Amino acid sequence: DVKKREDKLEIPINFLKLHLKVKSEERESVLDLLLGKRITFAEYRIRINKATQLKNVKTQVEKIAGQEISTLQAEHPETLSDEVLSGFLHAKNQLASQNPAYSRLAKHVRKATGDETPEASEEKNVEFCPSDSMSLLDISRKMEKFDVIVVNNGDSSTGMDSPYKKNCDFASKECVKTSSAIAVFVDGNERELRAELFGCFEHMESISVEFVNVKREHSIIEGGFKKDMMAVGVVGKKAHFADK
Repeated sequence: DVKKREDKLEIPINFLKLHLKVKSEERESVLDLLLGKRITFAEYRIRINKATQLKNVKTQVEKIAGQEISTLQAEHPETLSDEVLSGFLHAKNQLASQNPAYSRLAKHVRKATGDETPEASEEKNVEFCPSDSMSLLDISRKMEKFDVIVVNNGDSSTGMDSPYKKNCDFASKECVKTSSAIAVFVDGNERELRAELFGCFEHMESISVEFVNVKREHSIIEGGFKKDMMAVGVVGKKAHFADK
């Protein structure tokens, strides 16, 4: 008797979810290559990940231009093709900040669509420095020049582990106390964020602590309930707030 050979392939659930974000035609064409043994599973995974990232880029292009991607690519086939947009796969427009890749994408889209204003086309004078190796004093001196400080701690259970992040958090609070800067604090644990900010500033009558509810990029389940919103702390001198 010939024994049948059974192979078991375990696929992470997060990778399976990526398939839902890819067009069925594209997903099936790549799957055909895999089943036909023309690509390995590792290559298949890379292609699916890239297709998902490209879809995210297209979504951002639509938001920047205010038009559907199909229309944009039909009108600008050379500058907004999939091949060109693949150069911006790491573009992220997050709640607290935009990474350099997103800034380049936005500039490229505006230039391609003829919507580039003089203000948007001007090169900004941006200084980059290896801040993770800076001392608390150096960070504080840098922040003194800022009008707005954004501190993104993510999930507070892991977000403040490093001395660098603790220094940034401390320096931003001190900067609010001594300058006219506004600080925005983003933290996944709203209860801890509220307790920390009120504990730090409640004794200072000249400073206002406010919380703004914003939509999360990804919903979370907390205590059995789905949460789509999160509170962002905004701290600064009362003179900078209306009706305070």
